[in-house]
Order: sequence, then C-alpha cells, then structure tokens
Amino acid sequence: MSFSSIGQGVKRTSSGSIKKPPVESNGWCYTQIKEDTSYSFAWTVEGFRRKMEDFKNGQCLTSHVFKVTVDGKETQWKLECFPNGKQKVGEDTVGAVSVFLYPINSNAINKTFSFAIGFVNEENSRVMKGKGEHCFRDNQNGWGWLKLVTHQTLKGEGRDGRPDGEKLLPNDSLNILCVMKFKGEDHTSSGSNKPTNISTTVGNEHEVETDLEDNKGLLNMLETGELTDIQVKCGKEMFNCHSAILASRSEVFRAMLVNDMREKATKQINLVDIEPDIFKAILMHIYGGITNFHDYDKTSKILKAADQYGLLGLKKKCEKSLCSNLTIHNCLEHLITADLHNATKLKQLVIKFVVENAREVTHLSNWKEKLTLYPDIFTEVFSELASHRSSKRPKSDDVAWNNYKQPSDSDLDFRPSSHS
Repeated sequence: MSFSSIGQGVKRTSSGSIKKPPVESNGWCYTQIKEDTSYSFAWTVEGFRRKMEDFKNGQCLTSHVFKVTVDGKETQWKLECFPNGKQKVGEDTVGAVSVFLYPINSNAINKTFSFAIGFVNEENSRVMKGKGEHCFRDNQNGWGWLKLVTHQTLKGEGRDGRPDGEKLLPNDSLNILCVMKFKGEDHTSSGSNKPTNISTTVGNEHEVETDLEDNKGLLNMLETGELTDIQVKCGKEMFNCHSAILASRSEVFRAMLVNDMREKATKQINLVDIEPDIFKAILMHIYGGITNFHDYDKTSKILKAADQYGLLGLKKKCEKSLCSNLTIHNCLEHLITADLHNATKLKQLVIKFVVENAREVTHLSNWKEKLTLYPDIFTEVFSELASHRSSKRPKSDDVAWNNYKQPSDSDLDFRPSSHS
C-alpha cells in the first residue's frame, strides 16, 4: 500500500464511538460538522494613563503570541495596542486607542472566524467595543479598530464633562479582551467493515532525497557563511544563516524576521527546544532539499521540529519515512509521535497496523505503560479494534433505517463590522 493511498481517518464522537449512518452496511461515508472552537485572550497593560501621554502616534505595544487549536491544527496570533492611535493617511487617530489582531503562522491564514475586542472594567464585567468577521489572506496586515476607545472615555470623562460609567482603567491598568470563534467545518469520513491487510513498505527504507544539483550554491553559502545576516542559537551551538532563505521556507521564521519581533531587532533566533544536530538536518533540507533518514529516532525529532516551524514538505518526508519503518516494536512510539504532531497519514496507518497485529502488540513489555500515559490516544485504537472485531460477525443488509437527528450546536451572535 503506497503512502498516498492511506484512507480517510475515522471520525468519532466525544464519547469515542464511530460516527456513521444508522444502518448496517459493508461500506459507509459520513459528513459531519465539527464543534465550533471558541477562545478568549486577556492582556493587562499597567500604567496606561502615562502610556497615553508618553506614546507617540503610531507607537505600539505587542502582546506575546497566543495559540488556538482549530480543527486539530495550532494557529498562532498576537495583539498590537497603540496607546495614542495607529497612524493612517487621512485619519487623525491621536487621542484614541487602536487595537489590532495579527496572524503569526501559516495555520492562521485562510480561516474565517468571528471575533470581538473590548475591555474588562472595575466591576470585572466585559465592555465589548468592536465586533467583526474576518479571514486573513497573509500575515502582513492586522485587522482591528483605529479608534476602539478614546482617551476621554478611558479617563472616565463623558462627552459633556461628567463622569463616564464604564470605568475601564481599574488600578490604572487597561485589561484588553479578545474573543474569537471559529465555526466548525464539514468533515467527511468513510470506512469499510472488512478487515484491512496492512503494508508498510513505502520505497527505500533508508531513503536519501536530494535536490543537490539545483541547490549546491545555497549549500555552499551555508557552509562558508557567505552573506549570512542572522544567527540561530541551539543550545551551545550557533548557526550563521540567511534570513531571506529561512523566511522563504517557514512562515514561523518569516513572522519572526518580518514583523516587529525581538528576533528582527537582535538578528538572532534562540531555539531552546531543538537539538543542534536536529536543526542542522533541518538546514540541510532548507538549503539543499537533502533528507537522510537512517536514524528513525532522529527522524521523529525532525518531524516534531518540522511541524512546529511549518516545514510541511520536510514533515511529509519524515512521515513517509516513519511509515516505511513501522514494526511491532516501534508502532506505539510512532502512534504517539503522530498524534502529538498532527501526522495524520502516519497515525491512520499505525492505528490500522496495531488493530491488525493486536495480539503481538499486547506481548510488548511496555504497552500497558504507554496506555497509562496516553489514554486518549489509545481510546481511538480500542474503538477501531471494537469496530474491526464486530465487522467479522455475520450481518444482514436488509435492515430498516432508524430515526436519526444530528444535534444542533449553539452559535454566538457575531455581527460583521468593517475596520476603520
């Protein structure tokens, strides 16, 4: 069975049962709507009265990056707050506070969502100022409101000079609140009640893929350090790199180097969660398209880093390599790796492999320990195993349809609103 022909994953309800039509059949297909994803992010800025006075028009504060998992993928975002207004040609924003939302990684692009931005007042109540619906097409431009709130309102002064009742600066702190909602998308799953014989061969077991001839110039620049303009620190080792090349291959690196983040200012990226030899392997792929998967423990680590930094081509090659190396002794480790790092094809193949070889897997010395540490992952295996066993029982195709009703999901009322 080739890598590209691995079937669609099985969809399950929150209770772990398989979602499929309410009729017994040899094969089936089910289209369902996933639950909406809601997320709120709060950001407190102290000493805001002084910031309104000291900050120039166009000068901003930036929140830390926050992460929202949507449809199994991690999206990354940040907020920018302009205490004295964001500059715009033909628009006077002095005396107002601007707040904008920015996408950071590639998973945040091309996702339609509703969001609202507001504040939390002295009574700990939400005072929402702006609501809208948007879909980012790139990570170069934010979306928000130029005049979200005026200095006059923040200082507690109404239009007629009398005290304003919103009280938005408790203890001289501005509490910004961003509420996001991603609508659940349609997902179609299918399956068969017949057992599946698993083949894990996907090409050469020790595959070395290379575009060396086309990229030898880039590799030479990496080796000599010629024209490098950014340093990447991994542990105690430092790598001299080219920001343009890193940014062209990874949206995560691009966000660090293009947006006004610390990495852009310092000309240094500090990677605390990648070992030097893993990052070196990543550089060989980025500069020369070279992948060498002799060490499968190392391949798992490369896959993790590729997923984290949006190197989808490298991640796919790692996934393919791990599929080709699937055995009784490593299948549980591969399953955990696949689940933690969204390697969908690898996960689908491993689950089928474990089901087909359940007796041998339970003879492994550490299988109960894995089950204890990762109960949610192995719930899927047991559900698939139960379905696999029940499919072997004789069934009649002449069955009546039962009444079935898809449960409805509640929806928040977000009305579209264009930014200034």
